[in-house]
Amino acid sequence: MVVQAEDFVGAVASYAKLFARCRRLNISHPQLYVCHANRAAAFLRLGLYDEALQDAERARSLAEASFKRQATTSLFKLLDPILLMVQCMAASAASAA
Repeated sequence: MVVQAEDFVGAVASYAKLFARCRRLNISHPQLYVCHANRAAAFLRLGLYDEALQDAERARSLAEASFKRQATTSLFKLLDPILLMVQCMAASAASAA
């Protein structure tokens, strides 16, 4: 897996190809939130905070739609701090610019 090998540019490119193909073929899968969360992590490691925030929000949205309320409670406990961290980093980067 490219994220584990710390090839974050490669990971972003691979996920972009995956998402483009899914859109082109009109494919949806309930587990795509994992891919968005992984790409958000890669964007974060590359310092691309706005992109990371967009993918993290998309991951949360897809997870919410994919799981029943009972299962999402524990997932949101994991995703909410990540979203908050990405938002803080994006705001910090914007104020530094």
